[in-house]
Amino acid sequence: MNNYDGVLQHPFLVEHWYKGFVAAMAAWLPVFFLAAWMIPDYISLCIDFASLISAAILAAALTQYEGFELQPQAARYRTYTWVLGLRFKKWQQLPPVNYIAFRPYNRSYNLATAIVNNGDPVNLGLVANDSKWQVLLSIAGSPIGIVAACAAEKKASLIAAILGELLGVKVIAQ
Repeated sequence: MNNYDGVLQHPFLVEHWYKGFVAAMAAWLPVFFLAAWMIPDYISLCIDFASLISAAILAAALTQYEGFELQPQAARYRTYTWVLGLRFKKWQQLPPVNYIAFRPYNRSYNLATAIVNNGDPVNLGLVANDSKWQVLLSIAGSPIGIVAACAAEKKASLIAAILGELLGVKVIAQ
């Protein structure tokens, strides 16, 4: 194996599901209302077309993920967004890696907020916690390094071992 290409993380769907719904509705509703107003005889054709567009947008929103790709021989890496088979992001030059670290990583998400009169968002107290393990490429002079994966402990350990072997550096659990 000469390179690594894997999932960095999937979006926390409870936090992002509404974006796909809003995007699908935003694509469907204007077409429907415009067609109903302008050409009443072709409503079913317009509804079919709008439904296909909204299904594609919803599928993209629900299946997209962040990935990490590493090519040690070319000394480059990228953290990309995968959407329906397309990868978005440019390659970066890989600085010298001292070691691979994997450590516990916890994130909290506010699931609901409200906007008060002055326009400031206020947390309504609904919080979800996401506990994962983070795989990091430790870079000299960088306090964090390059994040390569965020996964369950067993999978993160396996990814760290693969990356350590590819780069010829040791793996440290923190």
